[in-house]
Amino acid sequence: MVCYNFFKIVDKIKYLVYFINSSYAVFNGKIKNREGYMGKTLRILVVDDDASNRMLLQDIFHVFGYKVRIASNSIEARIKISEKTPDIVITDWQMPGISGVDLIKEIKISCPNIKTILMSGNEERAVKEAAEIAGANDFIHKPFHFNNLLTKVKRLSSL
Repeated sequence: MVCYNFFKIVDKIKYLVYFINSSYAVFNGKIKNREGYMGKTLRILVVDDDASNRMLLQDIFHVFGYKVRIASNSIEARIKISEKTPDIVITDWQMPGISGVDLIKEIKISCPNIKTILMSGNEERAVKEAAEIAGANDFIHKPFHFNNLLTKVKRLSSL
């Protein structure tokens, strides 16, 4: 348990360092505001039961100029999607209640234009295959380097 918490803290520190470096680049004009298709600012919904991951992704995406909303589970995500449709939903795989894979299936049926990315700390091939079958546009393993996620978001916004 102590080892697990230690590694979780180390991962959070890595994210924080990257966040600080990214913020420096934005504020020094090296990175411009991120726009999606048709020149509008992208709306991203982050769904994760881990509060620290949600807040971290929200803060980092805000620094890059995206409009970000967060949800702690799939039920909350459905409500937020019905209130204001996001362009991209980034969801965790394992959450209490409805999984991220099931959320993606629902999104693809009700709002097929929404792009989706599934995140998972599980590196088994079956998880990635389940994401593909559900209709996820992309997949990323946790912990990840934010630049990889940002690249995936930029790619999806141009589709």
